[in-house]
Amino acid sequence: MSDRAFDLPEGVEVVAGPRGPRLRGPAAGIAVAVEELRNLRDQSTGYRVRLAEWTLMVDDEVPAQREPLVVTMPGKAWNIAASVLRDVAYGEYDSPFDFGDVGYLSPPPDPDIGVEVVGPTLPGAR
Repeated sequence: MSDRAFDLPEGVEVVAGPRGPRLRGPAAGIAVAVEELRNLRDQSTGYRVRLAEWTLMVDDEVPAQREPLVVTMPGKAWNIAASVLRDVAYGEYDSPFDFGDVGYLSPPPDPDIGVEVVGPTLPGAR
């Protein structure tokens, strides 16, 4: 397990979403925070990083027995999650939004990670 903690910009907090952790804050902070997810794309299976009381884990095989408070996805899925969740900050998807809503993984991740933009979205699509 990594001793590294997920870096959150000022104003962004981790709250309980309906399916897992949700990053909540202003659009600019959300856009920066979810770029941290992109760093998981190149990590090897078993890599973990802390996000408040949650753990984000890279694993090419979705475990049959899910660990509580652990969001597990392949590296490629973490990269897609970073893009999709960043798009919420630009108003391309409604907020709040969970990664599983895009249907990239089947079955969707459980627990899942999401975002909630507080205030206006960022101008212009990415």
